[in-house]
Amino acid sequence: MLKPPHLLFEHLLCAGDTVAMSVVPREVYRATGGKVRVSVRTNHPAVFENSPFVKHNLSAKCPAPPGTMLCPLSYDPKKGCKNRMHFLQAFLASADPYVRPYLERPLRLTEFRPSIQLAPDEQSTMPRLPGMPRDTPYWLVMAGGKHDIKTKLWAPRRWRQVVYDLAQDTDFPVIAQVGVTSTGHTHRPLPGCVNLLDKTDLRALIWLARHARGVICGVTSLMHIAAAVGTPAIVIAGGREPWWWDSYDTRAQELFRPAEQLAFAPHVYLDGGAARCTNDGCWNTGYYGSGAKNCKHLLPADRLSRSIPQPACMDAITPQMIIACARGMDRQIGTGMGGSGE
Repeated sequence: MLKPPHLLFEHLLCAGDTVAMSVVPREVYRATGGKVRVSVRTNHPAVFENSPFVKHNLSAKCPAPPGTMLCPLSYDPKKGCKNRMHFLQAFLASADPYVRPYLERPLRLTEFRPSIQLAPDEQSTMPRLPGMPRDTPYWLVMAGGKHDIKTKLWAPRRWRQVVYDLAQDTDFPVIAQVGVTSTGHTHRPLPGCVNLLDKTDLRALIWLARHARGVICGVTSLMHIAAAVGTPAIVIAGGREPWWWDSYDTRAQELFRPAEQLAFAPHVYLDGGAARCTNDGCWNTGYYGSGAKNCKHLLPADRLSRSIPQPACMDAITPQMIIACARGMDRQIGTGMGGSGE
């Protein structure tokens, strides 16, 4: 019988990818009873803090521990979508060949959500927003994204309308805006929000997401964090990626959630409905030009609502849809029909 190895899983891309990758140590541990030791090397070690499934939690520049076998992880989203595979499953498929000699079956999801472990104080203590009592209820908004995939960005004017209307509603909680404004990112400050731009590291963001009543964001790391900690989310997704690839909504829970796992508060994943060009996702990243990755169904910026160009699938998602959804979701949470929790 083969001696159980010590595997070093490596993935060096963005925070959202790293959160999705977090299922690998959990499922390897559960599938092998902990006999296969697992370490990780990523750009975002905060994701793996407190993890009982990881022996060494390394940042990108750390050398491999002696005796470990390097296992680079990757994924092919188009292949995954063709096979109706979720993002989490794509990472397990990448890890499976390294673990297969020690398994009787392929790796599978035992929980349909990423794996983030909260410290006891993170779990029990609610963050305090600047200038407010510690127990102030709040929603998180992440209203921007990275420059490399412009088709994920929703028009700033629409974000401003959402926040303005919700901030004027005395029955709606405080809204806190999170994100980073470093090179390669776009996050414009929104009037009516508690401004936490550039004021939270990744671990603080996880803590904030755990205690938020809800989250509003695009297809970004925060939606995966919210799923990991059980927080409801409204995701402005458009049609770039099909819903079964990365959503945690009711449809995805019905398709991917193991029968033995209780459902967490489902996300609302808005994909543009009839304005989508394809049900399988176009995977376009840009706006203009003849390149294969540029959107072919683009609506230009205008003076009323589109402060930036919008793919038709993103333009079909209106501020009124988000406002109504957030109000309805918050009412449900207030009556005990939803909310955050592990």
